[in-house]
Amino acid sequence: MRPEIPFDCNSEFLEDGIRVFRELLRIDTTNPPGNEVVAANRAVEWLQEVGVESKIHDSAPTRRSLVACIGPDDENTLILSAHLDVVPADPEQWEHPPFSAVIADECIWGRGAIDMKHMAAYGLTIVRELARLKTPLKRGVKLVLVADEEAGCEFGSLHLARHRPEWLKGSVAITEVGGFTLHVDGHHVYPVQVAEKGFVWLRLHIKGMPGHGSMPHKEGAFVKLAEIVDQIA
Repeated sequence: MRPEIPFDCNSEFLEDGIRVFRELLRIDTTNPPGNEVVAANRAVEWLQEVGVESKIHDSAPTRRSLVACIGPDDENTLILSAHLDVVPADPEQWEHPPFSAVIADECIWGRGAIDMKHMAAYGLTIVRELARLKTPLKRGVKLVLVADEEAGCEFGSLHLARHRPEWLKGSVAITEVGGFTLHVDGHHVYPVQVAEKGFVWLRLHIKGMPGHGSMPHKEGAFVKLAEIVDQIA
């Protein structure tokens, strides 16, 4: 069954997405230093073209994040999120200049094409199309574009969450990728990641038989603890 979507993936919609994507790729947001303000300002302009206003947040000079929402902005809102910075690129190691957005071999080449200006372009294009069509929405769609993901998030999502938490209301967020495209038996497989590896702190209380260092035995607490640590390793 084809899922129902509020607009058709017509050539005009796709061309808009490709144009936004390529222009984003040409903006050098290498982190450090980031300088995401240029890309963020361009995103604000694209949204203003269709009547969508943005909220901007500056964590430091040239470090800018933005939030824009259409439809209800509440705890049920769907969030589309991406970061605007990219890791450094050595032009000598690239077949095509990393900030040229060259189309070659049926691909668009550029630093950030996969990580992750593609998602920024997806979000911008979807919000622009929904706004153009004035589509009635049962839930809001919020676009969150942040700075400084590649160098610790201190000037990006962390700063935004600490100083503007009310801007990030929503029920679910779609962001980043679940992995690179796989090719299986002639088919394209697009991985979807639904969780992130985390950590948990444990406090272990180990009980054992008392003894003396001159007569070790396997029922001692330290021996049991060592076995547990070995199993974890």
